[in-house]
Amino acid sequence: MTRALLMIALLGPAVDSGLDGREATTLPTATTAHDSLRDEPSQLAAFGAAVAITGNVAFVGETRGSAPGTVHIYQRTGTTWRVTGTLRADEPKERDGFGATLTTDGTTLLVGRVDMVFGPDSGRGAVHAFRRASNGAWTPAGVLVAESRQARASFGTAIAIAGDLAYVGAPAEENGVVYLFRRQGDGSWRPAGRLPVSDAASGDRFGSAIAVDGDRLAVGAPGRSSNRGAVFAYTRTAGGEWTQQAIVLSARV
Repeated sequence: MTRALLMIALLGPAVDSGLDGREATTLPTATTAHDSLRDEPSQLAAFGAAVAITGNVAFVGETRGSAPGTVHIYQRTGTTWRVTGTLRADEPKERDGFGATLTTDGTTLLVGRVDMVFGPDSGRGAVHAFRRASNGAWTPAGVLVAESRQARASFGTAIAIAGDLAYVGAPAEENGVVYLFRRQGDGSWRPAGRLPVSDAASGDRFGSAIAVDGDRLAVGAPGRSSNRGAVFAYTRTAGGEWTQQAIVLSARV
């Protein structure tokens, strides 16, 4: 499917953006130096690798296999979506995987940078935080990394945010790890430990998916039970600590 068709499916009919007479839904940005990638499937642009939306702003990740990853920002006015900017890592590199995962709470945007084992970071991964300024611009607010910085850990494969806590999965570290980070008053992020796991098993890939809603947290472990998969369910105590409540196994034999 072409990029234009993909954006039509996601965001509605293509409309004239007024940017050099081109449609906003046809090209991710009016000034990108890599527009030719849409005509070169071998480059694996991967536009739409991750998406997130908050209000009238949508974010689309383009991991760009052989080039630095990019997150494209779209603004909706009425029924019209127009490109308003792009984000990249502070030091973009080829095959850096920036934009592989996205999540936002409206004021903070977290962008997973998950490269391959042959990439510039050897699969360690990182999460870039951006904060929304009063003028609507998204500005860097730090980079979240695992304390171990283990190669091939795939830190950032899954990310979630709720309140002042961010959750980042590293499914290829040990049997899988979910790191916690707490947002400070100045908007920066600091490590806040790991999610506790009991009855972990080799190959679980715990942290491959994360969902949080209030005092409930669910973490996917698709490698559990010879890849049949499982979900670890958590509840938050009155003191704010997460405790494992159950392991939900696949019903398949």
